[in-house]
Amino acid sequence: MRPFTPAARTAAAALLTGAALLLGPLPAAQAAPSPKVLHAAPHGSGSRCTQGRPCSVEGARNAARAVGARDVRVELADGTYELDAPLRLGAQDSGVTWTAARGAHPVLSGGRTLTGWSVNADGTWTAKVPGGITPRQLFVDGRRAVRARGGACAAAVCDATKSGMTGAEKTGIAHWARPTDAEAVISVRWRNYHCRIAAVTGDLMTFAQPCWTNSASGTDRTGPSWDTTTVDSARYSGVAHFENARELLDTPGEFVWDSAAHTVTYLPRAGESPRRSRAVTPVTEGLLVLDGAHDVRVSGIGFAYAAYRQPDTDEGYAGTQAGLTLTGATGPVDHAGRFYTKPAAALTVRAGRHVVIDHGDFTHLGGAGVTFERGTQVSTLTRSRFTDLSSGAAYIGDTEPRPAPELTGARNTVSYNTVSRTGVEYTDSVGIWAGYEAGTVIDHNTLDHLPYSGISVGWGWNQPEA
Repeated sequence: MRPFTPAARTAAAALLTGAALLLGPLPAAQAAPSPKVLHAAPHGSGSRCTQGRPCSVEGARNAARAVGARDVRVELADGTYELDAPLRLGAQDSGVTWTAARGAHPVLSGGRTLTGWSVNADGTWTAKVPGGITPRQLFVDGRRAVRARGGACAAAVCDATKSGMTGAEKTGIAHWARPTDAEAVISVRWRNYHCRIAAVTGDLMTFAQPCWTNSASGTDRTGPSWDTTTVDSARYSGVAHFENARELLDTPGEFVWDSAAHTVTYLPRAGESPRRSRAVTPVTEGLLVLDGAHDVRVSGIGFAYAAYRQPDTDEGYAGTQAGLTLTGATGPVDHAGRFYTKPAAALTVRAGRHVVIDHGDFTHLGGAGVTFERGTQVSTLTRSRFTDLSSGAAYIGDTEPRPAPELTGARNTVSYNTVSRTGVEYTDSVGIWAGYEAGTVIDHNTLDHLPYSGISVGWGWNQPEA
C-alpha cells in the first residue's frame, strides 16, 4: 500500500471536515452522574443537609427520601450521635450509601451518661438514674464495670425446685435489703441462665416467670434431649453466682442497681474520680434497623452502648444455645426452635437484598452486634470489628427449617471481620452464628477470647422438622 501524498491527505481532511459539517457536532461522552451528597452531624438540625448546615441522621434520611433515595450518599461528620430510638430505613430508603465523612469516625450510640455522683463514706459513688432507665451494664471511662457478684452456691444448698430454689437462709439472701433486685446466674454445660429472684420466703427463693419454667425441664416445649442440661437436671451443679445486690459490692469495678431508690452505686477502680470519669449505661435497644431495604451500604460507622432489655424482664435469659433464649409462657414441643429468640442487636437487617455493612466498629454493647434475618439475601458483613459485647457478634438467619420463600436467608457473606471478647455477659453466645441458611459464606474472620464456640452453623438435632 502506497502512503498518502500531501495532496491526498489534504483531500481526506476536506472530506472529513465536510462530513462533520453535514452531521453536526459529535455528542460528548456521557459521564455517570455523581451521587447527591447529604451531610449529617451529631447536633445537626438543618433541613438542607449541606456541609455548612448538616442534618440529624433522621433528617438526612428524610432528605434522601425527598430526592428519591437513589444514588444518594449520606456522609456522617465526626462525633457521637446519641439516639433515643433506632434509625429505621425501609424499602423507600434503598439505593443510599451511609458512610463516614473523610477522616471522620462517627458513632451511633444508645448510651446515656450518668451524672451527679456523690461519694459515700465507704468510698463508693452513687448517682440517681433518670426514670425509664434500668442500668444493666455500666461503662466507666470506656471500661466495662461488673454487676456486683458473690461466690458459687452448690446444688446441695441451692437446690432447684419447680418455682425456684432453696438456700436463701444459708446464703444470707433472706436478709438482704433488696433480694428481688438480684439474679441467679447458672451454667449447665453450654447453657447459661439469668433469672431474677421474685420473692423470698424463709429458705425458699421464688424466681420470675416464665424465666424459671423455661430454664427447667418440665416445660414440654424443647424435647427430652434438652432436658439433660436444664437447671433441675442431673447435670445441674448449683448457681455460678448471684449478682446485683448491695451486699455483694466489694470489688473495685463493680456496681449495683437499686430499683427502689432508682440509683446506681459503683465501687471505683484506682485512679477514677467522680468529677473526671464518665459513666455510660446502654439505654436504646437497636441503633440501626433496615427493614425491606435493598442496595444499601453502611460503611465506616461505629455502634456503641446499645441495650438488650429482655434479660431485665420476667422473661429473663433462659439460654438454649449460641445466645438464643427460650421465650414465651406456653407452647408445644418444638424441636426446630420456633420459640427461640435471638438477642437484640445494634444493627438489624430484615428482608434485605444487596446490603453491605463494612468497616464498622461495634463495641460496648449490651447485646449482639449485627443480625441478618427474615429472608435477608445476597448481603455482606465485612471488615468490621467487634469487641466487648455482652452477646455474640453476628447472627445470620433464623431457626425455622422450612420457611416461606420470602423468609429464606441465602447467599450472605461474613468475611474479614475481627471478633474479640464477645459473650462477656451471656457466656453461651458464640462469635458468629448462622441458622437455616443457603449458600452462606463465612470466611477469613479472626476470632479470639470467646467463652464458648467461635462459629456455630446450623440448627436442629435429628428432628423431623430439621
